[in-house]
Amino acid sequence: MTRRTRRSSSSSSSSPPPRLRTGGSSSFFIGSCLAWCLLWCPVHANVEKIIFCPSKVLASTETSWLHNIISERSNLTALEAPFSILQDHLKAALPSDERRHYWANDHDIPLADTMRYYSIRRLNPKATYEIRVCWPATAPADWMFELVPVSGTTSELVLRLTAKHAGVPQRFMRDKVNVRIPYTIVLDHLVFGILPQSCLPTILFICVILLAGSLLFLPRLSRLLQNNFENVKNA
Repeated sequence: MTRRTRRSSSSSSSSPPPRLRTGGSSSFFIGSCLAWCLLWCPVHANVEKIIFCPSKVLASTETSWLHNIISERSNLTALEAPFSILQDHLKAALPSDERRHYWANDHDIPLADTMRYYSIRRLNPKATYEIRVCWPATAPADWMFELVPVSGTTSELVLRLTAKHAGVPQRFMRDKVNVRIPYTIVLDHLVFGILPQSCLPTILFICVILLAGSLLFLPRLSRLLQNNFENVKNA
């Protein structure tokens, strides 16, 4: 009886330790990789932006358009702080045949319907803001921003947005009069003067994912590595 007991104990001691199931950790890792692949999507667009502080915006020296626009600013499209987004479009006229050689030499050519005016409201004079314009890369254009303060207040500005067609003229463009350029304009508050406020939900989501991964995935990975190390050591 004693020998049989010894044999059974020796056979039990030589049996390999039970393996740790890693299906949960591997599925979590694969799901995380797929989520990051879905979030990393290419965007074929251009972005132009301006960063400003309302209290440091200087008055414009050009006053030909200033008085009429400011007096009628209640009819302008409004962008309200801390965050606003809207979609619009401009119709940039192509230069005529006789003006193409000037355009090739980077001369300014006036284009039809290439200006938009916006009222920037509810601004904090001491805060920092960013205005972004996003438009498709298939519609090349040069954008210019001009901010003008409204007299008597530092919480409102008037933005004049100008666009000029910047594409290379081709023969098929000869019969075209205007080129429609769709764009998206965004007013965003910069937290600490660096971080766009619209990015805070994304950053919070990433922090939650990292915290969940550190609490769920890392302990399982640590136990898996420890078991593999013990198996290699006992082999």
